[in-house]
Amino acid sequence: MVDQENTITFSHIGHENVVISIETSTQSIEEFFSIKPNWKKDMLFRLSAGIYHQPPFYRELRDRTGAINPRVKAQKSIHFVLDNEYSFLLWNRSFALKGDVYYKNLENINPYTLEDVRIRYAASNNSKAYTYGAEVRMNGHLFPERSHGSA
Repeated sequence: MVDQENTITFSHIGHENVVISIETSTQSIEEFFSIKPNWKKDMLFRLSAGIYHQPPFYRELRDRTGAINPRVKAQKSIHFVLDNEYSFLLWNRSFALKGDVYYKNLENINPYTLEDVRIRYAASNNSKAYTYGAEVRMNGHLFPERSHGSA
């Protein structure tokens, strides 16, 4: 199956640039909405959401005794992400400060135990889970670029 991507871009709505995108593949659908306000600061905000399902691999079909359970379902997740990117100059060099907050709701989780290096699946889809968090990172040129001719 061929992956598809559809993107709609509006160059100006008022004073902001807006991009709406939908991306699909055989296992996931993700949509995002981004807005870049016409502020003095170079900021970009993005809100995205998606769904994902992962059919079980062969080893996930086997329970702790080694028996195969053909009724194991695909693990699923629904996720939401809000992020911000702020580009700026520091010491006359380009930097970007990026921050994300996210939440993921997971269903049909196939729990497992870890025995030394051996993973044993329950093959039962009897768990639900969620995860949430935040991440902040900064990228940039810490040291000035040197020309190739200097030592």
